[in-house]
Amino acid sequence: MKSVRLIGIVLLVLFLFSSKSGICLDDCFDYTYPRQDLFKDKDGLELVKEFKKVKEGLSLKKRWPGIDLQLTPDEEKKRFGTTGLEQAQKSYLIYHFDGTQMRMMVYMKILRKMGERKIMGWRAEKNPTMPKEYLDPAFPEDKKKGIDFYWLVHWVDPPDIRGTGYLAYSYNDKKRDQDTWLWFPSLRKTRRLTPAMGADSCGGSYKTMSEVVLRRITDEVHQIVGETTVQAGILPMDIFDSLYIVEKLGPLSREYNTFIKKIAQPRKCWVVRSESVRGGYCDYYHTRVWMIDKEWGYAPVIEEMYSDSGKLFATHFHPWRRASSYDEKVAYG
Repeated sequence: MKSVRLIGIVLLVLFLFSSKSGICLDDCFDYTYPRQDLFKDKDGLELVKEFKKVKEGLSLKKRWPGIDLQLTPDEEKKRFGTTGLEQAQKSYLIYHFDGTQMRMMVYMKILRKMGERKIMGWRAEKNPTMPKEYLDPAFPEDKKKGIDFYWLVHWVDPPDIRGTGYLAYSYNDKKRDQDTWLWFPSLRKTRRLTPAMGADSCGGSYKTMSEVVLRRITDEVHQIVGETTVQAGILPMDIFDSLYIVEKLGPLSREYNTFIKKIAQPRKCWVVRSESVRGGYCDYYHTRVWMIDKEWGYAPVIEEMYSDSGKLFATHFHPWRRASSYDEKVAYG
């Protein structure tokens, strides 16, 4: 334990030096502060308590000492061989663009001060092909044609949202509002969501419709600030294995989470700082720090949202797992 503490102190000194010099080391996260993917023996609200133990661990600059690194796109490209915008586009293309269709079970475990909330539902998505140049922020929006994606979620649990559904049409022309509808089974009516309703809760959670459905690449300004290793970046299992484990251990139960943490494998990731554009769909946070797999482009493996004051208020963990059948094609999910 003493040796671990000593290593932590040495790393802290190095990170502070790198922050002052504007140089981010190979791993730019400050491990003296808690991070969700390292809590191998913690579960549920225990994770929240770990974060609360060290208040400075909620600070953007304390957790990511090199976060203020400022580079032009050319400097960023020269230093990392890629840019945050390119990585955002790469991640986006994994889920859209290629004409694929997807259907999967969705589980969400929301940890809050007042307790835990588990949400479960079905998700379906269709992604018509589109020209890749549409992802370039410089490409004129009014020249983009067609549908970007169709997205449907049907919630089945907990009882207070059972039967509720979301249907979204997202257009390639991002100046055009998405068509998003919400179905209320108790009223047997639908309600069309407007961009002004982007702050509405998704599934009765703290996550907003903007974050889950509406966010676009151009709603943020992206830049790589370094690299890190996510200790639980990949789950070596496919959707059939996952369904079996869920049936055996229960969705997001303590036993399920313990099993997942034991089999999870580390992945090398880029760390991207994305600052929200005021007036965009996601301007309710100031900065999003997220990790993207350097090899596959899967992301966000982990993402953290920070307020205008630089305080962490949400962290999300999305390890990669195979979401396809045995068709010899790797699918990301």
